[in-house]
Amino acid sequence: MEVIFLAVALSADAVVFGLSFGMKDIKIPLYSLFLMTAVGFLTVGGGLLLGEIVFSLVPIGESLGAFILVGLGIWLICDSDDGAKDVINHPEKIDIDNSRIIEPVEAIITGFALSVDSVSVCLGYGASGKNSVVLPILVTLFQIIFLYGGIIMSKKIRLKTRVNCITLISGLIIMIIGLYKLVPFFS
Repeated sequence: MEVIFLAVALSADAVVFGLSFGMKDIKIPLYSLFLMTAVGFLTVGGGLLLGEIVFSLVPIGESLGAFILVGLGIWLICDSDDGAKDVINHPEKIDIDNSRIIEPVEAIITGFALSVDSVSVCLGYGASGKNSVVLPILVTLFQIIFLYGGIIMSKKIRLKTRVNCITLISGLIIMIIGLYKLVPFFS
């Protein structure tokens, strides 16, 4: 169950991208969707692999990984008002050629934007000893679902909630998973 919550937290930004793309009527061809999610898959898998290596080399890897998760959760919560997520609010910045179609290079940029938080979170998760082969697959699936869900929602509603709310929720989920790993009572 923990891996599902983590996959949702790592994929949550895709809803905002979908809403933004939909509101700006920016299309995502299937090949671009594949590239976006492939970047996410490789990012999550790479982070988990690096975390597993840290866990095998550092005897306190499990505690270290849990502290990393808690720290990243807090950072995401505190950073939710930062302008670093500017590309989420302005997807037209990703549409470099203004074609209103996400081309392959733009898809790779979007994939990195969606996955930038994943590297450190997956490093911490892998270092905590809970390496899951399922996580990259779930993140890929949730990114697709959330991206298209956001596009569909954008056709029906206007974004009333602050975009930062999703980052806040992601940070809380990641922090809770880290705390769960730190407290032996719950494990």
